[in-house]
Amino acid sequence: IVVLDDEIDGVEHDAVIIDQRRGALAMMRHLTDDCGARRVFFVGGPRTNIDSQARYKAYCDTLRKAGLKLQKEDVYHLDFTYESAYRLAMQAARQWAGPHHFVFAANDEMAAGIVAGAIANNLSVPHDLGVVGFDDTRVAQMTNPLLTTVRVPMSRMGAHAIELLCQRIEYPQKPRARISLDAE
Repeated sequence: IVVLDDEIDGVEHDAVIIDQRRGALAMMRHLTDDCGARRVFFVGGPRTNIDSQARYKAYCDTLRKAGLKLQKEDVYHLDFTYESAYRLAMQAARQWAGPHHFVFAANDEMAAGIVAGAIANNLSVPHDLGVVGFDDTRVAQMTNPLLTTVRVPMSRMGAHAIELLCQRIEYPQKPRARISLDAE
C-alpha cells in the first residue's frame, strides 16, 4: 500500500507526505510579516487530526515569534466542513473583526464558510476581517473575494503514489519509500 499524507504505525508501507507544518508556517509568516497581523484566529479540524495538529503548532509558534498573544478563545476546532465554519462565523465574525485581524482556516472549505458568514454579518472581507485557507482546492477559486491559501500539490502526490505503487508491485522487496512534498 501507499499512504497519502499520513503514516500508519506498525505497518510497512510507502508514503507520500505533505510538509503541513512548513506550509502553515509560510502562511502565518505571510500574515504576521507581510500583512501586519495584530490578531489571528485559528479554525482547525478535529484536535486528533494530524494535519490540523501540524497547522495549529505552526500557528502557535509563529504567534510567539511575532510577539502576538496566544489566546485560547482565538482557537476553534471543527470538522473541516463549510457548514460548521459558516455557523461559527455567523456567531463570531463580528467579534473577530478589526484592523489587521485574520482567520487562518485549516482548509479551504472552512475558509469559504467563514467568508460567507462574515459577509452575511455585513462585514467586508478582507477589510474588516481577512480570511485565509489551506489546500488550494477549487473552493479557493469560488469565494468572493478569491481566497489566499496554501497550495498542496495534490496531483504531484497522486503521481508519486502511483509511481511508488508500481515500483512496489515490480520490486516487492525494495526498501520502504517516504516522499515529502512542500506546500506553498
